[in-house]
Amino acid sequence: MTSEEIAPGCCCTCNGSGLDGDGDTCRDCHGTGIDNHGA
Repeated sequence: MTSEEIAPGCCCTCNGSGLDGDGDTCRDCHGTGIDNHGA
């Protein structure tokens, strides 16, 4: 899988890998980002 591909069911912002430096999830995953998906 390349970095451009989105894994099924994963966040379209961090792709389930996290963007906040801890490798967990991004703010959108937790409902505090601008693209909140409610995961």
